[in-house]
Amino acid sequence: MEWYHYGVAVIFVILIVSPVWFFSQVEKVLFETPDPYLHVNFINPNQIIKQEDVVDTLNRDEKVLDNLNRMIKTSKKKHVKQMWKIKKAEFERELRWRQHSVWYNHVS
Repeated sequence: MEWYHYGVAVIFVILIVSPVWFFSQVEKVLFETPDPYLHVNFINPNQIIKQEDVVDTLNRDEKVLDNLNRMIKTSKKKHVKQMWKIKKAEFERELRWRQHSVWYNHVS
């Protein structure tokens, strides 16, 4: 028996013996923050992204698309080619979403 099994067993026994106490402790840990400054608000990406990062990201995205196109072109089996087409479609959807969110944040 590994060392962490003992801890899991103790937690399980406490959970069975006194579920109200156990879940009140979990709730206290999760929802009661002693310091209000520990809460993190939304950070606007437009305020932290630098222009150099955008150029690097565009170069990386172009390289990923080239690699996906190459994988589609060189795949011999039909189901493997289909898998790579699905991966490319997912990546293009992510790019469109990123482009839309950057445009929306820029406008508002």
